[in-house]
Amino acid sequence: MLTATAAAIERTLSYFSLFQYPLTANEIWQLLWPGNGTSCPLSTVVFELEENNDLRNLIIKDGPFFQLASSEPLRSIREQRYRIATTKMRRAKRLASALTWLPWVEGVAVCNSLGYQNTRAKSDIDFFIITKPGTIWLTRFVTVGALTAVRQRPHGEHTPNALCLSFFVTGNSLNLAPLALPGGDPHFAYWIAQMTPLFGRGAIWKQFWDANRWVQVLLPNSSGYGDYPHSFYRQGKRTKPAGSVTRWLDRLAELFQRRRFPAPIREGLARKDSNVVASKEVLKFHTNDRRAAYRSAWKEHTNTFINHHVA
Repeated sequence: MLTATAAAIERTLSYFSLFQYPLTANEIWQLLWPGNGTSCPLSTVVFELEENNDLRNLIIKDGPFFQLASSEPLRSIREQRYRIATTKMRRAKRLASALTWLPWVEGVAVCNSLGYQNTRAKSDIDFFIITKPGTIWLTRFVTVGALTAVRQRPHGEHTPNALCLSFFVTGNSLNLAPLALPGGDPHFAYWIAQMTPLFGRGAIWKQFWDANRWVQVLLPNSSGYGDYPHSFYRQGKRTKPAGSVTRWLDRLAELFQRRRFPAPIREGLARKDSNVVASKEVLKFHTNDRRAAYRSAWKEHTNTFINHHVA
């Protein structure tokens, strides 16, 4: 029989096995999905990994990494993707540095697979951008327009190193809970916890983390981003709120972009779900959102495991 902590370790490794990503003991602790919102010390996780024979029969250790015994060897995959991510992160930093010149941009982060350095060579570089209220459409118009002009946006199914700006929020909508899937959204919680901020004005990333306390309930050992969360991070000075002219330009930018939405975005908006959202506070254009599929795959594996191993 497994203890509650050992079962949580298995659940966590099971989730990351979907992405071929083994974890260190410290990462298991930080990303632990206990299921009941209860935190535990790192020493408890280490003890279970080293001393719980029932758990040790279900996992393997390869160097500093742990993974499910039922998975293919993952250490070399993680190390290879880390090297790829390092190169992509330099490219992401250059864009983030360029965005600092826009006074409406409050924060820039990389997300999805690059957010936790588990990216493939053919993957896009995905960004999450926080803007000042009243400037979200104008910010998208300027940034996406510039990338389109220099042909750096994704096109086709896979565009290696393309810069994808598909998720913007304003400082009024830092809490992303309304965008979570009904019935639980583990992938979205991990997505938020594992993004890597590259630029921020003031304490915007602390404010963002504090606004998403629902993630901290699901991942009680996760510590957030900190004031300077990464060697690539750049701190910026606060700027003035958007004035009347800027807000007027924002309304024009919204009218222009709504008229030019491609069919996948129009179809997504018609479904009125949280995959595709276009408002004055949130622009989210995840037309191929796979959160529900990841949730189903994880639940199926976890339920099968619990039925066989946990009383």
